[in-house]
Order: sequence, then structure tokens, then C-alpha cells
Amino acid sequence: MMRNQIAWTMLGATLMTGAGLVTAAPPPAQHRVLVQEGAPLSIGRYSAAYQSRGQYSREGIRHEVVVENVTDRKIVAYQLGLLSFNIFNEFQDRLGGYAIKDVVPGGTEEGAWLASALAESSFYTGVAYVSKVRFDDGEVWQADLEEVADQVREIEESFSVESLTGGRD
Repeated sequence: MMRNQIAWTMLGATLMTGAGLVTAAPPPAQHRVLVQEGAPLSIGRYSAAYQSRGQYSREGIRHEVVVENVTDRKIVAYQLGLLSFNIFNEFQDRLGGYAIKDVVPGGTEEGAWLASALAESSFYTGVAYVSKVRFDDGEVWQADLEEVADQVREIEESFSVESLTGGRD
């Protein structure tokens, strides 16, 4: 009796899909902005998604960010850290999203960067943080990478600072 119920359930699912196989859709990607006390920029909006190759676009993970200058000083360049993790919360890739443009106090800027990871189609979690900022007087602010790595370990326990720097100090 139980075997017949299972067979009929499977047949019904097959007929409903029309394709013969029932497949689950992957969950929507997650986007995380790290908390950074004292950072000169605030990340107001962040999204990341896998982008397949098109006639006029290349394959990769597209990171889109809106930042705001939360200081009373003019910023002339910045770098965002953009990290990608797969569906199993395993680190895929890192990208430095550079922008050389003026951001006045209280001003906002939008940017988009495409990371060409090795396994883009398994992308699931994107992480954004402020990596470096250059002010108009030449001073450079840098993120505390130990603090960044500590927060990223909530996604992947074994994540290291070396993953942020590519092994460079």
C-alpha cells in the first residue's frame, strides 16, 4: 500500500513539471555588509549575484555597492573588499573594488565590480566591507583585517586574514 502511494506521488510530481524531473530552485543569494566602527565610508546598499556570460557581458559575480562619506573630509579614492562564498559557505574569491573619484562629506557614490571566480554558478553569499580610503590630504585609512576576518568566520569558520590579502602582508 505504502509503495503505491509513493509511486503515485512521484508520478504526480513528474506530470506536474512536464519535464520528468522535479528540481529545487537554489535559495536566493545572501548579502552581508560588515560592521566597521570608525570607517570613513558607510556601505548603504549592497547586492551580489551570479551573472552568466552574454553577448556583451562576461561571466562572474557582480557586486553592486552604494557608499556614503561619513566624515567631514573629502575622499579621493577608496577600495572595497568584496568576498564570495559558495552554497556550502566555502570561500570562493576576493575582489578589491577600486574607485578613484571624489566623495565629498555626506556625498554618496555607486559602483559595480565583476569578480571572475572559478565556480561562479555555485555562488551564494556576498560580503562587502571598506578596505582602504585615501583622503585629499594624502592620508590613507585602512581596515583592521583581523576584525574583518573575525566577522567573516561567521560564514566560514576556517577563514583567515591571508584569504583577504592573497598571502601578502
